Amino acid sequence: MITRRLWVALSFTAALYLLGLGLGKQIYYFGAALMTLVILLALLAAATLKATMRCEIFFREKEVLRGEKVHMGVDISQRCPFPARTVTVRMKRGGRAEETEMSVRPFRTDSMQITFSADHVGMEPFGVDSVVGGDLFGMFRVSCRPKEKWTTAVLPRPFDIDKPSFMVSDEGRSALKLSQEDYTSPEDTRAYIPGDALKRVHWKLSARRGELTVRRYETPAPPDTLILMDNARPGPAEGDEERVLRDLLCETCAAVADLQLKDSSPVRVPMYGEAPGEFVADEPSHSLLLQEMLAAQPFDSDFPFERVLRLELRRMRRTGAVIIVTTRLTPPIVEGIICMRRMGPSVRLYLASLKTEEEKVRDMVSRLQNHLVEVCYVTPA
Repeated sequence: MITRRLWVALSFTAALYLLGLGLGKQIYYFGAALMTLVILLALLAAATLKATMRCEIFFREKEVLRGEKVHMGVDISQRCPFPARTVTVRMKRGGRAEETEMSVRPFRTDSMQITFSADHVGMEPFGVDSVVGGDLFGMFRVSCRPKEKWTTAVLPRPFDIDKPSFMVSDEGRSALKLSQEDYTSPEDTRAYIPGDALKRVHWKLSARRGELTVRRYETPAPPDTLILMDNARPGPAEGDEERVLRDLLCETCAAVADLQLKDSSPVRVPMYGEAPGEFVADEPSHSLLLQEMLAAQPFDSDFPFERVLRLELRRMRRTGAVIIVTTRLTPPIVEGIICMRRMGPSVRLYLASLKTEEEKVRDMVSRLQNHLVEVCYVTPA
């Protein structure tokens, strides 16, 4: 790429030639010849630099928690024997672009260490976009791009949170009792024992054997903790505020799941959107997998959250506690939350917000609390 300096040099050279022709003095020809030599030297330096300049980047961390540092090493080499300018390294830091200068010596590899701060959760593009160099006189500009395309996963950082309750004053035993009366998974049969419920009796088999025989059922698993996160674009917010809300959603979800998994309680986190999926686990070692899934969420789902709540009603029989994490409250969402609470499990709502609570939101929160829904607010630390 040519620069403005080349046009100035060409104009000056042409003017010297014209002066030499008009006045007939050799000094002007000498000046024009010298400028032509400078331009040719600059062109040769730029062409050599373009052909030999290489850039490689190295990262120490593939995954970091939000707020931690990302360390990047940059190696630049070039084999141009002609004078060249200091190169400019253009970097990507999350969603922002930055520049820094670096001196590169010929026939050597020069290194630079750069540290970024991982400010927001997500798959962040940290790295070098391009390296720009040129001749010493600044008449030509050339660039090269590193072969590596690096994206660092910035994981949500869980914070301290109150443990969700299973059915007020129950800690899950009532939900377990309900699941024991779900006679859909017979495991075996045994002889009748006085006190067995009559609906457990296998009447056909009892008639063949001539004695009362009852069904024996599988031991039910403990109730799930169902975490529903709003995967739509957080709002109303723009720019950095939107990214802060995404951090709040992901870190709240990760905090609840991490707390439950420490007690080996089963956790389910369905994710709706362009790439639907579901996290299911009951071991603390699986927390990292959920954090990676949250970091990969694009938050561009056009699936209405109130519809998500209606679809998830089918799980209520196996659910002991429902955790809802969202940035918005609307009448349809409130109705969906109340329906979940009426079906038995305890429900806790985490409302992520950056602004003061509005009156209409207070009215909806009061309605939820009247139906024994626990409401918590999440704001940036």
